[in-house]
Amino acid sequence: MFEGVLLNPSPVSLKIHTIRALLENNLTWPRLAYGEQLLEHTAKRCSELNLDEIPRIQEFGRHVPLFDHAVVTCFLAGILIQTLNYESDRWKERIGLAALFHHIGFLRNGKNHVEDALTLLNEIEGFDVAILQAIERHHERQAFLPYRMAEIVGLSSALASLFEKHRAGELSDPLHAFAKSQLHDFSPIIVSSFNSAFLNINE
Repeated sequence: MFEGVLLNPSPVSLKIHTIRALLENNLTWPRLAYGEQLLEHTAKRCSELNLDEIPRIQEFGRHVPLFDHAVVTCFLAGILIQTLNYESDRWKERIGLAALFHHIGFLRNGKNHVEDALTLLNEIEGFDVAILQAIERHHERQAFLPYRMAEIVGLSSALASLFEKHRAGELSDPLHAFAKSQLHDFSPIIVSSFNSAFLNINE
């Protein structure tokens, strides 16, 4: 399930819309390839863990709005981390899984979605403490180094939400809107990475 949906999305998916919007903002295909690489790595790991055999994971994959958001969060995280030295397979696995499943708790209760996600994922082999901490803290900003991964997931998720608004015609420029309204909440190293990866600003 995961390799097909993550790597070959519907033409009307949020991922396809996001790619088109990023190309319009002068991001290059080589840069977008970082996002594809993280999706490929994450899809492979999901298959290795047999996640598509778990009923709640299957339900998540069928929930189009939630899964659309998850895929784009993972894709954007792949672009963001290119300057953050998270290139090992282990870190890619952790960031990819945290990004893909950070909102799975919305299947049960939006109000307590973080707690519900942790309850579900804590029962699945392969989700280590670092992944669960990133999901638990993805709403936090200015994180210290042990929780930097949570900021990566949080930024990517927040940016994915703006691309959803862009698709709905509610926002004209997600990248600069994010840079103006939310980027200042993040740690300096995350800000610098965003500027480099998405706005071609090298500080």
